[in-house]
Order: sequence, then C-alpha cells, then structure tokens
Amino acid sequence: MLYKIPFKKAVRFTIFIYALLLVVHLGLLIVSLFYRLDIEQYVWGGSIQDKGQFIFFELMAIFVLCVFGFFILVKSKYLHFPSLRRTTSIILYISVAYFFINTIGNIFAPSYFEKSFALISFLLCLFTLRIAIE
Repeated sequence: MLYKIPFKKAVRFTIFIYALLLVVHLGLLIVSLFYRLDIEQYVWGGSIQDKGQFIFFELMAIFVLCVFGFFILVKSKYLHFPSLRRTTSIILYISVAYFFINTIGNIFAPSYFEKSFALISFLLCLFTLRIAIE
C-alpha cells in the first residue's frame, strides 16, 4: 500500500510539513520570549514547569525537525552524501517510530491545540516510512 504513494510526492509533502512545523515551533518560541503569554500550558502535554523548560523543549523540537529534514533530503538525493547512506536509513526508521509515538501522544494530549497535530503526525509517520523503504 505504501508503494502507491509516489516517492517524490512523499518527499515534497514531508519537507513542506517540516517547514510548517518549524514555523509553528519558532512562532511559539518567539511568542514565549517576547510576549507575556502563558502558552506553556497548551503545549507539550501541559507538563512544562517553567519558561526555561519550555524554551529547551522548543529548541530540541526545532533541532530534531532539522535533523530529520536533513536526512530526508539526503535520502531523496537533494543533498549528496553517499557516506551517510546506511545512517540515513537508520535515522529515517527512528523518525518513523518518533512520529508514531508522537501521534499517540497527540491523541491523548489534554489540549485541543496538540490534539489537532495528531493527523499531521500520523501522515508524517506514513510518508517517512514510504521514504525510508525506497
């Protein structure tokens, strides 16, 4: 069934969603840093204790998205790193597991803001799996 999804479309969709998620995470980070809004209770399952922890989590999310995006670009040959071929496959399967677990977490999240990302996370899981098996 996954082979019915064209590889190039899966790559384009995945990179597009990664870019949107980067904008969301950067937006949350900027709002948290420059405005006095308590958005920490609506994200990360409501488990954030203080602003410092929120900033750390957001920076880690941005880092993870950039790493996964880099390996998607390597797998799709937009970036040419033949020495990373085996590492790329391993990282992509790790990202499939990450997005699957993230989907479950989003489904059971206390805020509707996070629940709304469950479908996006699930689609990223499927498309990343499609890219990984290429």
